[in-house]
Parts: sequence; structure tokens; C-alpha cells
Amino acid sequence: MNPIWSNHGTEEGQTAPSITNMASYRRESVRINEVPSRLLRERIVFVPPFINDEIANYLIGVLLYLESDDATKEISLYINCHGSLDGNLYYGLGIYDTMRYLKPEITTVCLGAAQGVAAVLLAAGTKGKRFVLPHSLVVLHQPLSSIKGQASDIEIRARELLRQRQSFYEILAEHTGRSVDEIVLDADRRRYMNAKQAVEYGIADEVISREELAEK
Repeated sequence: MNPIWSNHGTEEGQTAPSITNMASYRRESVRINEVPSRLLRERIVFVPPFINDEIANYLIGVLLYLESDDATKEISLYINCHGSLDGNLYYGLGIYDTMRYLKPEITTVCLGAAQGVAAVLLAAGTKGKRFVLPHSLVVLHQPLSSIKGQASDIEIRARELLRQRQSFYEILAEHTGRSVDEIVLDADRRRYMNAKQAVEYGIADEVISREELAEK
């Protein structure tokens, strides 16, 4: 059966997507579980609202599959994502590393929001093929994480969190042409960007309409 995203409750009333079997559901005579397969036939990968380990592994697997299917055809990554729900950057950076490993060119499209590590995925697309729709929102912010446990555990986790943040800053600097210091400053104060500002910042290359996107 094909996987599709659904929502389950999480802490503080938020929801994060997980993969579930939806084969028994229909809407307007179209099987909902056929949607991922139809997108994959067009080599489109959708990044859902939140990234966790399960979703990261699924997306990495899909990207690797599409490369093995045809390493000469580009892949489109559609992004509407608020980043990692628990502040762990490993999930998103695993997807990022996979994107960098792949041979096919990758078109990235923000069609809603790209926040936190999702902004990294948007910026990591092939140069000239990083698009934002007119009403997209891109947000740079520090990874958020609550650290609990014994003092020694907190110290270890804090060091690791700082290391992840540094990787986050350096990756964005590489893909935007901005300095690491500028990225740190903007992320510290949570910088919001509309589509035009995201292009000016270097996270995307072009603001594109739905009609123009269909022609790409």
C-alpha cells in the first residue's frame, strides 16, 4: 500500500504528520492513497508540515528511489513545512545531505511556508531552480529544543545542539552567499521573509506563479 500523511496529536495541541495506510478512504471517486503514487510518477516529492524521523526516512527513501529509477531526470521538491517539531535538526539535515548526494537536479518550490530547517531544503535546490510562490513565507529562526535530565546530560545535549546550529548557519551561508554572522543575527531575531525578500536574501531564485510553475 502507498503511504500518505495524516495527523496525530502531539504535545501542546500541535499536530505532526505520520505515515498511515489510507487504502479504505475515498473522496470524489479518487483513492486518497493514490495521490503519493501519482506525484511520484511526476517525480514530485512533497515535504509535509513537520519533519520527524519517520518522515525524514520516508523522504530520503523516495529521493533515493527516484534517482535509481532515472538519474538523468530532475526531481521536484515541494515544500510547505514548519521544520522539526522537537527542534532536532538531524531529521532535516539528513534530507539535505541526501539531496546533495543525488545526481539528478532538484527543483525546490515553496508553496506555503519554509521555516527553520525547511528553509535549508528550499535553499539547497539546484541553482536557478529554487522557486517561491507569490504568497510564500520563509522564516529563519534558531532551532528550538527543551533540554531535560541530569546536569551532565544537559551539558552534553547543549553542546550537540550548538553544533547542529552551527551546521545550520554554515549551510544557509553557503547557499545564500550571506556571511555566517549575518545568518546567526537574523536567526536569533527570527527573520520573516515574503517571497520577494526570500529571493533577495538568496534562499530562492525566483518568485513564480502557478501557471509559470506548470510550464517548467
